[in-house]
Amino acid sequence: MRKNFIFNALAGLTMLVLQITSTHAQLWQNSGANISGVVFSPKIVVSNDTVFIAYLNSMNNQVEMRKQVGNTWELLGSVSSKDGVFDLELGSDGLPILATVSSSLNGGNQDFNLVLHKYEAPNWFPYGGTSLGSGPNTNNVIDIFDFATHPGLSDAFGVIFRFNNSYQTIYKGKIGGVTQATWSDSYFVLAPGGNSGVKNARLVYTNSSPDAFIVSRNETTFGGVVDAVVIHVFKHSIFNENPIEIVAPSISSSTIIGQNIELVSRGNDVYAALTNNSSLSTIYKINDVNNSVGFVAVHTLGANQLYPRIQIDPLSGDVYIAYVEEVGTTYPGKVSKFDLDFDNETVLGGEKFNDVGNMVGDMSLAINGSEAYVFFQYGPPFNNAKVRKFACPTEVPTVVFNANTGVLSATGNFVPGDYEWINCANEDVVATTSTFEPTTDGDYALIISYGDCEVVSECVAVTIETEEPGVGIDDASLSGLKLYPNPISLGSENEIHLMNAAPNSTFSFIDQTGRVVYMATSSNENKINVSNLESGVYFVRATNQNGTVETLRVVIAK
Repeated sequence: MRKNFIFNALAGLTMLVLQITSTHAQLWQNSGANISGVVFSPKIVVSNDTVFIAYLNSMNNQVEMRKQVGNTWELLGSVSSKDGVFDLELGSDGLPILATVSSSLNGGNQDFNLVLHKYEAPNWFPYGGTSLGSGPNTNNVIDIFDFATHPGLSDAFGVIFRFNNSYQTIYKGKIGGVTQATWSDSYFVLAPGGNSGVKNARLVYTNSSPDAFIVSRNETTFGGVVDAVVIHVFKHSIFNENPIEIVAPSISSSTIIGQNIELVSRGNDVYAALTNNSSLSTIYKINDVNNSVGFVAVHTLGANQLYPRIQIDPLSGDVYIAYVEEVGTTYPGKVSKFDLDFDNETVLGGEKFNDVGNMVGDMSLAINGSEAYVFFQYGPPFNNAKVRKFACPTEVPTVVFNANTGVLSATGNFVPGDYEWINCANEDVVATTSTFEPTTDGDYALIISYGDCEVVSECVAVTIETEEPGVGIDDASLSGLKLYPNPISLGSENEIHLMNAAPNSTFSFIDQTGRVVYMATSSNENKINVSNLESGVYFVRATNQNGTVETLRVVIAK
């Protein structure tokens, strides 16, 4: 997609960029050092342009939270969490909040508590929590846990929690200051556990309303075999002390819906990514009209695009989906970008985000403006993790021109991509190669694109000079304009004389790199002082008041 831009007709001569290639340059780069150790459940958020990660370090069974400082990951803190469950979210103030679960014995029971920690520079500190209930102390295992923050309401939180696959799946909401005991005392029961219970559930808040949306996967069994699967949608206003359940069964199919559920929101819109047992993932939009909740399928991923993670840019509305692509025996990770209509798919960088030879395991996706971050396990074996970052290049090459060959080229610390040379007068594409040898006079520019990113050079002027055999340096034009002496030796003479110059003509001296190094206007004396110019060959472009342009060459020596 080409951006609209205004070209400045700066005199200079066009450019070229390295060797063209059919693939994009490496636009995914490491962001910080690799994370060593046995890393599980990688999570990533970006707060005020600082990257934060959290993960379970199974070597010490601690949930560790870190922030990026240069190429290192500074440890902010670590905390134990029952069964290693945790979540990392941004609060309404944009600061990261880590949610974990603590457990303690209470007679014959085990008590569970939600524990929150928050980072506000330079401190990482406890940030409240709530009781999640109790159960018999008989090998309790947390099998559902999800934590969400409200993006617009201060200190509004929610949690979904269940243990042992047989106890109630609950939702609890909270609003108000951390020091206030304002967590809902009554549980919002999604469904009982057991053979007809919830198998997975996720929670998200809408940006511009007090509503929470919960998507759960329920199944029933008959004779030990799954007999029906239903997706339920729940909506709840966190301002209601006793949560009101608004339920709309929206998907019921003989095709078993898989365990993976991802939820995101923008404004009042909620999107869910569901994966069935055949690893086919579909993105649904939740339509909420007069408390009648339904699902509409808006995009289906390819059969080989697995384990999607979805994020929406709150400003642009662009949708980002990270997934693992099954290609034979390799599993590259990619991030596709869509608009909200799921049109115009672009693979960021036109390539996978993981390194050559690495396979992607569990992963997490974060968006920060035009930048995308993926925190993922890699292997085999999957005992390390890393963060990779995609950002649109900003480096524009420096224009050079070879006066002997007439070839346009560019140098500098820029990133190769796909090339389009354009005529600035009409924006027509005149070449798509890395080098360009124009055959007509004009102003030209180079666009280097990287998927939906691009950089654009300045427009530069090209004058095509021709020589006939036996003719030396052009010191006269067809109209009779003449510059002399030519060559000129500075010191003995510092002025070039003009013959037959039109009144008030402008003379631009252009060096061999295409830069305008000096400009002068013809005077009554019909001469130009060139004592400040360096030795070399110059093109002198003369423009009269009618816009007629003539170009001559002059040699200056010292």
